[in-house]
Amino acid sequence: MAIISVLMMKRIFGLTLRSLQVFVNSIFTLIKVPLNCPDYTCISKLVKSVNIPFKTQRRVKLRTSL
Repeated sequence: MAIISVLMMKRIFGLTLRSLQVFVNSIFTLIKVPLNCPDYTCISKLVKSVNIPFKTQRRVKLRTSL
C-alpha cells in the first residue's frame, strides 16, 4: 500500500523517485510521524509490477501565435 501511495504522488506532482523520497520524508517530519518513505531503489524495482488505478489529466500544449 505504501508503494502505491508513493507512486500516486509521483504521478500527481511529477517528481523523480529520489525527489519523491525526500518529499515524503519531509511530510512525515512536518507532521511528526516516525516513519520513513521506502527507498527510491525499492520503489524503482516495484514500479513495473504495481498497477496504479489512478490517471492524471493530460497536459495540453498551448499554441502561441508569433
